[in-house]
Amino acid sequence: MNVFTKAVGLGNSSCSGAAAVCGNVTIPYPFGIEPGCYIDDWFAIGSNKTSEKPFLRSLYLEVLDISSEGTLRVNYPMSRSVLRVVEQKIM
Repeated sequence: MNVFTKAVGLGNSSCSGAAAVCGNVTIPYPFGIEPGCYIDDWFAIGSNKTSEKPFLRSLYLEVLDISSEGTLRVNYPMSRSVLRVVEQKIM
């Protein structure tokens, strides 16, 4: 399941000006990896060096993509109990 969150206030980063990259995900401002390169702690992205998968630090969710318009797409795992409820409503 993917969850979409809209980022606001896109602008130039106070960092080098170039977007960071982790794995195959480009991380534009207002998101960032290094301190001072993101607008707020909610926009901080961690970069797992071994798996090269970026994650949203505030919620520890894997980041799948960040569009140039500022839409953040994350991998939001569903628990078995949630899946059972969904299955019951479908059937």
